[in-house]
Amino acid sequence: MEELTEELATIQQEKSVISLGQALQAMQACRESMNSLQEYVIQNNFSNQSEEINFFKLIKPKFYSLLIFYHRLYNIEVSRPIGSEDDIKIYLQNQLNQIRHFFEENKFWYQYHRAGETYLDEKLFLRNRSQSPLSFRIYDINAHPSFSTGFEYIFSRIIANELLAGYIQKSLLSGQNSKQELNFISSQPQPLTWTDPKSALIELAYALKSKGSFNNGKATLKEITDYLQQVFEIQLTNPTRDFQEILRRKTGYSNFLDSLRESYLKYIDQLENKDHR
Repeated sequence: MEELTEELATIQQEKSVISLGQALQAMQACRESMNSLQEYVIQNNFSNQSEEINFFKLIKPKFYSLLIFYHRLYNIEVSRPIGSEDDIKIYLQNQLNQIRHFFEENKFWYQYHRAGETYLDEKLFLRNRSQSPLSFRIYDINAHPSFSTGFEYIFSRIIANELLAGYIQKSLLSGQNSKQELNFISSQPQPLTWTDPKSALIELAYALKSKGSFNNGKATLKEITDYLQQVFEIQLTNPTRDFQEILRRKTGYSNFLDSLRESYLKYIDQLENKDHR
């Protein structure tokens, strides 16, 4: 994902305003990344169901949504009317209305995505499951069966439409008739991968809950763990059970938090020693 983000940023930086040619370049970059991802998944097996769910729920939609986004962006810009500011405003408002209609039509999936729900994950994000009429309705017919569960397509469209809505709203606010700047792609922070053990993230989640660090202490543990899973693209199958295992540890309940504090203080000492030189 990092390589694709850098490539898209390079394409955009060629000009301050994205052109149709740049949109085509971006689509090609996304397609190549998707092809590489597909080849890897087809040739390699997931180690367990949790890893497979994590891929189709969180990782693939990151790539797929950008491909859908740039494709829709190209179509919107190529059809943008050349006329008065009012004509352009009406056109863009109609595009926004189409996006709102999409979210209304797919309200259940949108809420499942936004809330970070997990209770249907095994039905939605594992391959070779029996198909329901609903899954056929949203299935991407062009997808390779080994590279799709069917449902990651709708979640990719949701993410793409969120990006597209932001682009259109910025265009409306700018009041410009030219192509809108697309700075938010390159200004997006690059995704970070959690490389410590999952148990460390569980410790952190419980610590943040205990401290009341989110929503003035009103955020539930589930909301916190769901949020951390989305941010770090990691699947925590059963945080409550994992926490019980932490409590049974003979080495202590706060190994990660203790090491975090130790590393932080060591960093401060290094800064102070550097300043005193």
